[in-house]
Amino acid sequence: MSQTETIAPQLLFQRATVRTRDQAVFIGKLGVLGLLLAAGVTLAVQDSYLIVACGVLILGAAYTHAVELQHQCLHHSAFRNARWHRIVGVPLGTPMFVSYSHYRVRHLQHHRYLGTPQDTAFFGFDTRRPLSLGALAKGLFDVTRLVAVVRDAVACTTGRWQYDMGQISPKSRKAIVSEYRWFAIFAVLMAAVSAAGGRVVRATAVAAPVPRRDATALPGGAAGAR
Repeated sequence: MSQTETIAPQLLFQRATVRTRDQAVFIGKLGVLGLLLAAGVTLAVQDSYLIVACGVLILGAAYTHAVELQHQCLHHSAFRNARWHRIVGVPLGTPMFVSYSHYRVRHLQHHRYLGTPQDTAFFGFDTRRPLSLGALAKGLFDVTRLVAVVRDAVACTTGRWQYDMGQISPKSRKAIVSEYRWFAIFAVLMAAVSAAGGRVVRATAVAAPVPRRDATALPGGAAGAR
C-alpha cells in the first residue's frame, strides 16, 4: 500500500500553513517576474526585428509564468494573509485574460472530482496523447480560448453570465463577473493605446500566448491535475 493510500481522505484537502519563508519566496518570484517583464518590454521597443522577437519571446514566457504564480495564489499558498491572494492573482492573469476567481472555482472542483465526469479542470493536459510539435502548436494558437474569454466577458458585461459547472456562491459569481468586466475594459484600453501608436502595447499583446484548451478547460475534457 502506498503512502497516499494510508492518508485519511480529509487530510488530502487540508490547507497547508503558509510560513513567513514561503511568503518571502513567493514575493521573490514576483520580483523575478517583474525583471522579466521589464527586460521583455525594453527589448520589444528596439529597432532590430531580431531583438524585438527576443523581447516578445521573453514577454510570452513571463505571461505564462504569471499564470503559474496565479495558480499558487488560487490555492492560497502564497501569502499568510488570505485576502492578498486575489489582490495579486487578478493582475497576474490579466495579460492572458485568465480570471482568478473563475480559475479558482473550476480548479478546486477539479481537485475534488479528479477522475470523475464532474472534473472541471480549467487548463487541461491530456497525458494519454503524445506531446508533439503539432500538439504544442495547436495549444499555442488555440484561438477558441480567446473566443471563450470574449463570450464570458460579453455575458458578464450584459449581466447574463451563469456558472455552468455546478453551484457557486453569490460572492464567487460576483468576483468572476467583475474580473471579466475588467478584462473588457483592459482590452478596450489596450486597443485604443495601440491604435494611437502604442508600440509597447502592440509588442506585449503579440507576446501573449494562448494556453491549450481541452474539453474541460474554458469552459468545458480529459485533464491532468495541477
